[in-house]
Amino acid sequence: MALATNSHAPVIDGAWLVPGQHIGSVQGHELDWATLERADLVGVRSREEATFHHAPGHAPVEVAERKRPDERIRAKMAELGDIVIGKAHRTSPEDITLFTGGGTGASSGLGIQFTAVAHAVHEAVRAAGEGHEVPTEWFTEIYKP
Repeated sequence: MALATNSHAPVIDGAWLVPGQHIGSVQGHELDWATLERADLVGVRSREEATFHHAPGHAPVEVAERKRPDERIRAKMAELGDIVIGKAHRTSPEDITLFTGGGTGASSGLGIQFTAVAHAVHEAVRAAGEGHEVPTEWFTEIYKP
């Protein structure tokens, strides 16, 4: 299941999850508590809570009231880097896994998970002998078609 909303309220019901399912969430507001509780592994960009969006005491209500996971849920959290290098992973095919960008609050550093996925896809394509190189100039300001 892939979630990419701007909702400040859950759009998923943890009761919908089935063994072996993976949930990818762009930001934590779209998740309900049951999803966090049912997940066997909760992947996050970082265990550290992002605080640079707003000065302390000046965050909008939806950010200030974001989910703060208890120790039971924090114990299931693994940072993206640990997942990428294989240090953290599902322990059985029935595990329910969840990845939520910046944790359970407002997303931050979204580029890191997309970069990690792009790298994995790039390596798989290269290993299969497929694809082709794209000129760097296509992605710079000096490109003139």
